[in-house]
Amino acid sequence: MGGGTKTDSGESMGDPAYLAPWNRLVERNVVARFFDIYFRGAGQVFFQNNPLTGLLFATGIAYGTIASGTIPVLYGFLIALFAATWTALLLDLDDASIRKGLFGFNAALVGVALPTFLAWNGILVGYILLGAVASVIVTLALTAVLGTWDGAPLTGPFVVTTWLLLLASYHFGLVGRLPSLGPPTLPAASPAVPAGLNALSFADGFFRGVAQVYFINDLFTGLIFLVAIFVNSRLSGAMAILGSFLGLFTALAFGADPAQVYQGLFGFNSVLTAIAIGSVFYTIGWRTTIITAFAAIATAVVAAGLSTALSPAGIPILTSAFVITTWAFLTAKKSLAPKHNEPVAESLFGRQDGS
Repeated sequence: MGGGTKTDSGESMGDPAYLAPWNRLVERNVVARFFDIYFRGAGQVFFQNNPLTGLLFATGIAYGTIASGTIPVLYGFLIALFAATWTALLLDLDDASIRKGLFGFNAALVGVALPTFLAWNGILVGYILLGAVASVIVTLALTAVLGTWDGAPLTGPFVVTTWLLLLASYHFGLVGRLPSLGPPTLPAASPAVPAGLNALSFADGFFRGVAQVYFINDLFTGLIFLVAIFVNSRLSGAMAILGSFLGLFTALAFGADPAQVYQGLFGFNSVLTAIAIGSVFYTIGWRTTIITAFAAIATAVVAAGLSTALSPAGIPILTSAFVITTWAFLTAKKSLAPKHNEPVAESLFGRQDGS
């Protein structure tokens, strides 16, 4: 495959021991290797470099789209992830990055987002393919630019690519827009409405907050996603729980529209921020947990602000609140990262690789 350092085994990527038989098959069989890359790409949306986790995410997407009658979202996911994976292989990109699925996850999100906001037809399939390939190129560009500051593209390539495609759809008559997209409106203040809080609605919003990372508005999909994360990393799973809870709680505390809150629309960006800060980019420790909680709360506020700012353009915020907030915390990492911390989280949750 691509240039760069060859990854010879799953063990060298820090895979859990239970994947050893699968990894041996991957090294011998080119078809298995492709699907290994494919499902790792699906897993990387939540920072999980694990093909089983990615397969469970795909299962959750399939369940959620079938249950809600939005099967085109599943089709878009499968098509975009396939196209991006092949694009990375054909361009002979860095082999280690390909093996970890790092060129696939932004395309996977493009694939679920476009059918969420645009009508399904043959034109949209071409649009999805265009977006999937473009996301690989944008990933390379942002990686080069952000590398100067030791930053990571995160889901920035997905956000940029999808925003441009959605904005372009207003000029393309053959690209049909669904009611979920726009129309552009001037910002308006939300009235103070009682949240009607109860345990059932809170749990509903909590799990939907996890599912909405893939734009699936389904409680059971959120549960499947959480199980998938825990399969790979107990720490990441704990951070996902923290992020969804704090995003939901913050929105309710400030009086956001309960209908949007309980659909998980204020939780999914916070989920990604919490996983990124609490289990990927910062050193494990009690201080990092505090920073993670603050970042998750801040992300919910940023999401509300971006929703207001983007409403005149008629486009959704997608995962931009997560990207902006996490970039800010990565830039500030040198001054905020714990220097002498007790390995409390390590003993409680285990390492991120699931061991």
